[in-house]
Amino acid sequence: ESIRVVSVSRSSRTKVNRFGWSWFTPLLSKYSKSLLIVLLASFATQLATLAIPLLMQQIIDKTLSQGNISSLNVLGAALVTVALFQSLMTALRTFVFKDTADRMDLQLGATVIDRLLRLPLPFFDKRPVGELSQRLGEMNTIRGFLTGTAITSVMDMLFSVIYLVVMVLYSPLLTVVALSTFPVYATMVFIVAPLYK
Repeated sequence: ESIRVVSVSRSSRTKVNRFGWSWFTPLLSKYSKSLLIVLLASFATQLATLAIPLLMQQIIDKTLSQGNISSLNVLGAALVTVALFQSLMTALRTFVFKDTADRMDLQLGATVIDRLLRLPLPFFDKRPVGELSQRLGEMNTIRGFLTGTAITSVMDMLFSVIYLVVMVLYSPLLTVVALSTFPVYATMVFIVAPLYK
């Protein structure tokens, strides 16, 4: 009689799904609606943040200085409404962001565990435990960047332009004075601060 043996070994045609951005692109497309909600809520929060000081200026300049009580009631109600709207948008953004990040962590964790259970035992014999923990930490760092830092950076870049336009319309001289402090701030952050670490 002949005995049939199945030998499983890696060849040049074996597909290798290495860790990379391809692990995150399905998650970004799957949770694109939730991330869009976070982006829109951040946009609304930033608009409210911009509206509050402008309303305060109107209250001080146009209402208190002229004793116009009727417009004070309107502007005060608008200020309270904008503050409540800002709080609501912040709470919505925090809730959706936390829920989306947890779902992405759960799915990534399940993928990693499934991948680890399929690896042969010699893989673990050749590598220390710390290396595997480091790889998992890197994955969490990338996930944190995609769901947190990337969205924040996009909003900061967008609103820095909007704030600059509002400042120029408000006072070109004040804009020049504010921008003139930027080189001093950059010098402190990138040159002086690292010397004290």
